[in-house]
Amino acid sequence: MKPMAKTKKCGICGREFIAILAQKFCSNECVRVRQKKRQQEQRIVKTCTVCHREFIATIGKKVCSQQCFDVRFKEDRQQRSSLKRSLKNCVACHRKFMGTWQHRYCSVHCRSVIHAHAQAIKNGCFVRIVACSVCGIPIQKAGREPRKTCSAECANEATRKRSKERQKHRNTPKPGKHCVVCGQVFQPRGSAVTCGVECSNENKRRIGMRWYERFVKNHESMSDVACSVLHATIVLTQHLERITNHENQSSTK
Repeated sequence: MKPMAKTKKCGICGREFIAILAQKFCSNECVRVRQKKRQQEQRIVKTCTVCHREFIATIGKKVCSQQCFDVRFKEDRQQRSSLKRSLKNCVACHRKFMGTWQHRYCSVHCRSVIHAHAQAIKNGCFVRIVACSVCGIPIQKAGREPRKTCSAECANEATRKRSKERQKHRNTPKPGKHCVVCGQVFQPRGSAVTCGVECSNENKRRIGMRWYERFVKNHESMSDVACSVLHATIVLTQHLERITNHENQSSTK
């Protein structure tokens, strides 16, 4: 659908032209002329707040020149610095800082986090504020976001700390164990209960014998298959014992 065109009369030069929608002037030149007239209409006579001279200014202007502006800026800064400051707690990160009665946050970042949190709650989003695990600066987390740091630098620092802790844990000597066969103290690897291969084979043999003795008492209620399995395990344990004894004798020679 094309916009409706009407014939209008220009408010500056008085010529008729075909206007589209709310167009009031026939060309850009007439628009510039209208802007200049409006600026001249808005100019009023004011008194400078610094040198007290009269000058022609627009709405909102208070000083007549750049020099007076610099003087006014210095005076405002001195006035702000002369306000009584005291030790306060930041509403966002709970850090202590020196501020006036107007200050609630220690930095612009804390203020922006609190304002964004309030806006998110207003929009119906599930947002929470937590502290950075490295520097303590408050960060905003949406939903189940796993983020724990405020920036890439803090994330790298947290990774370095975790690696140092793991390395320290590896280097710390573990408490020794007593071998269940020979009774010597050794450094275990995993869930080991014996100090070497020989003690491990002996421990297996003892476990097999205990298992055999426990179940042989009830051999009457056992089936033939179970008895054959038990007999095979006993033969294997005896065979392993002969092999270990033979290896020990050959090593001593």
